[in-house]
Amino acid sequence: HCPFNRSNIPLPTHLNCLSKKIIFEDKEKRTLVTTQRVLPWQHFVMCLSDVVIPQDIPSYYFEVTCVTMGQNRDGVLSIGVYRSDKPTKVALDLGRIPGSVGVSSDGYACVYPTRPKETGCIWSQGDVIGCGVDRFTGSVFFTANGKFVTEIQAKLSNYHSYYAALCLSYAGARLTVNFGQQPFAYNFAKSRFVPVELGGTAPKYMEDEPSSG
Repeated sequence: HCPFNRSNIPLPTHLNCLSKKIIFEDKEKRTLVTTQRVLPWQHFVMCLSDVVIPQDIPSYYFEVTCVTMGQNRDGVLSIGVYRSDKPTKVALDLGRIPGSVGVSSDGYACVYPTRPKETGCIWSQGDVIGCGVDRFTGSVFFTANGKFVTEIQAKLSNYHSYYAALCLSYAGARLTVNFGQQPFAYNFAKSRFVPVELGGTAPKYMEDEPSSG
């Protein structure tokens, strides 16, 4: 269900996490549960895709479903992208730490080090949140329940690699991640972020065209 799955380029398929606070419920490592509370503003649990987002495709997209949001009301969940050369032990959510862009369950999107942008979208149980990268513009965009929410000019650099990322401080949260193995809630394949020759509405993709940022 990802328009680039037909290529020979390695794409993310699952999440990895070194923290003992995360348990994967399935062998595919796409459904995870947090087992302990993580105190906000002290330490968040970071999960990263198994491989970085390829630089030689024009865009990329993935989704996270909030099956349950967890037990602590002051917890935060965020998804986005994270630079591969940055540490995985973090004290804030995505968008508020160096090398990251993210959208959070408290209704804000941000690219470090700019001020958070209010999205008007507070997440709740059952919501499907999406994150996409547009290599043409260097921007990152976000969706909720199949609808476009916002786009941030993140100026992603072709000199750096980025993981698809998830960061949270909830106890008892249960989440599933979809890297295109299942149909997306948002029609990414027909969107303006996918080149017209692959079924989208973006201008024809030129591999030798440089990205901004």
